[in-house]
Amino acid sequence: MFSRLSERVAMARLSPLARGVRQANLTYLSPAKLAALEEALDDVERDNVPGDFLEFGVALAGSAILIAARLDDVRSFHGYDVFGMIPPPGERDDARSHERYTEIKEGRSHGIGGETYYGYVEDLYGRMRLIRERTFVRWPRMPSPAKNSLPRTTS
Repeated sequence: MFSRLSERVAMARLSPLARGVRQANLTYLSPAKLAALEEALDDVERDNVPGDFLEFGVALAGSAILIAARLDDVRSFHGYDVFGMIPPPGERDDARSHERYTEIKEGRSHGIGGETYYGYVEDLYGRMRLIRERTFVRWPRMPSPAKNSLPRTTS
C-alpha cells in the first residue's frame, strides 16, 4: 500500500510530458526515477551547465523524449542503442544481469503494460521513427544504431 501511495506522489511531481511518456509505456523508469531525471535537467538549465546530452541504451525513447524537450540552441542530444537483441553481459557483470539476459534471450521477457518486450520488436528503429514523429518534441535527429557508432575507449 505504501509503495502505491509513494508512486502516486511521484507521478504528481512529474511534468505532463513525463506523465505522458509513462502512460504511453515508453519507459521502464519508475515515476521517482523520472522525477529525478527532470530535477537533474532543471539543475543543468538553472546552473547553465555546458555540454551535450548523451544516452546509451535509448530503448523505447522515454527519457530521450524528456531530454530532447529541454534542448536549447547550443545543446545536442546523442542517443545510441542496438535497436534489437542486447549484447550478452560480460564476466564482470553481476549474476542478476546474466539472469536477465538469459530471460530475454529465451523469449521470456515481457514488455511494459503487457506489450511485446521492445527487444523482440522486429523493426525497433522504425518504431522509434514513429515515436519521434508522434511526440511533438524538438528532436533534431534520430538516435543512432550503436553498432560501429559507440565512442572508442582505451582500457
